[in-house]
Amino acid sequence: MLVRRALAGVLAAVLLVGLTAQASADNPPVTATATPTPKPPRRVASRAVITDVNGQLSVNSDRWQRLVIIGPDENVHPADTTNTTYAIVDTVRLHLVGREHTDGVIGVAGIDDQRGLLYLAVSTLPARLTGTGTSYHDYLWIVDLKSGRVLGRKLFYEGEQESLVGLTTDPASGHVFIVAVRPGSGTYQVMMIEPKTMATNIQNLDGIPSLVFDDAPHHRVVVSELVGNDASAVTDLAAFDSSTEKLIWTHQLQYTELQFLSSTYQATGVKYDPLRLQSWILAPGGLVTRLNIATGAVDRNFPLGYTRSDAWKQTGVFAIDMPRGRSYAGWMDSSACYIDRTDGAATRHNFITYTGACGQANASLLTVDQYNGNVVVADTNALRIFSGQTAQLLKTYSLTDDSGQGSTWVTYDTVHLFGHCRVVLIGDIRHQNDATGALTAGAAVFIPIS
Repeated sequence: MLVRRALAGVLAAVLLVGLTAQASADNPPVTATATPTPKPPRRVASRAVITDVNGQLSVNSDRWQRLVIIGPDENVHPADTTNTTYAIVDTVRLHLVGREHTDGVIGVAGIDDQRGLLYLAVSTLPARLTGTGTSYHDYLWIVDLKSGRVLGRKLFYEGEQESLVGLTTDPASGHVFIVAVRPGSGTYQVMMIEPKTMATNIQNLDGIPSLVFDDAPHHRVVVSELVGNDASAVTDLAAFDSSTEKLIWTHQLQYTELQFLSSTYQATGVKYDPLRLQSWILAPGGLVTRLNIATGAVDRNFPLGYTRSDAWKQTGVFAIDMPRGRSYAGWMDSSACYIDRTDGAATRHNFITYTGACGQANASLLTVDQYNGNVVVADTNALRIFSGQTAQLLKTYSLTDDSGQGSTWVTYDTVHLFGHCRVVLIGDIRHQNDATGALTAGAAVFIPIS
C-alpha cells in the first residue's frame, strides 16, 4: 500500500506543480544590475509523496533524513479535527515510512537528533466514568524516527485545558521541553521532562510564549514570550539551564531613540542561528536586533537604511542565511512584494522587488538555500528563486496545475542534503483518496532548489 501510494504521488506531483520552470524578465529586482536572460522552459524533477494527512505542521531531520507531517487524518470520513495523524517521509528515497493516527490532537512536535527520536505532545479528552467536570490528558509520544515505530505513550499532564505552543529537546541531557498556555488559570509555563522516568520540572513564565529553541553548546533552552497587554506588550527572551531549568538570563527587546530614550517593542519574528549561536529578532518597523545567546546581550542592531512608503506592510515573514550572517524580511503593498536584507553594512537595504500574491495566506518568504545563499519565495501561483548575491531572478516555477488552478499548499519545510536544497510544499493535491474516494489527498511535494 505504501509503495503504491508513493508511486501514485510521483504522478500526482504534476497536478500540484505545473513543472514548467523558466527564468522570467517580467519582474526584475530593484537592486539587480542586469536583466535576467530568458531561458527556454524545462521540466522540473519535482516529486510528491502521498500522506493522506492534511498537513498543518512539520518537523524534519537532515541527519536522519526524515520529514514528519502532522494534521487531520484524511482517511477518516466524515472529517474529524480532534483526531490528528503524523506521517514520516524518507527525504532521500521519497517514500512514506509510516503513518499513525493518535485519537487525540498533536499540539507540538520535536526531534532529538542525537538519539533519532521523534517526540509528539498529544492532547486528549477522556470520557468521565463518574463525577462531573472536565479533565484533559496530555501524552508524550516517543517514536523511532528511522522506522516510525512507536516506543511509548506517557502521560505528562492532567487538568484544565492547555494550549501547547512549542517543543524542543536538549541533546546532552535528553530532556524534553514543552511550552504551554493554560487560559483557565492564566498561567504560562515551560515544562522540563525526563522521558525515561517522566520526572517533570515546571517554570512559570511572565508572558505568553511563542517560541522555544535549544542552545546546545551553552546547555540552555530559550523561550520567547510576550509580556503585557495589547499594544503595550513587549517581547522578552528567557534562557533556562537545560539540566536544572534554572533561569540564567532574560532580555527585554528595546531600542534607543535620540541616543538616550529607550523604547520597548513587540517582535514580529524571531529566528535562531545554531551555527553562530545568535538570535535574530524583527521589530514591527523593520529594525532587526541580533542577540548573543550565550549572554542574552545585544550583539548588534540593524535599522532600516532606506525610506519605505507608508503603504508598505510587513508580511510576517522572516528568514536568515546562517553561513553568511544575513537576514531577510518581507513587505508588501497593493502592487508589489519587497524583501530587504541585513548583511555586513550598518543598516538594512531593500534587496528584491517583484510582483506576486504577497497578501495570501500561503504567500510567504519560504527559506534561504543555506548552501549558496539564494532566496526562495512562493505564493499560490509561483515559486521564485533569487540570487543571494545580486538579487537577480534566477528561476520561476509555476505552481498552477493543468487546469490553471493555483496550489493550495498550507505549510512548507526545507531539506538540505548532500549539497542540495529542496523546498517541500505541504498541502492537498488532486489525487483520489483510496479510503474515502475524495478527489484530493494530502501530499508533500519536493521541489529541487539547488
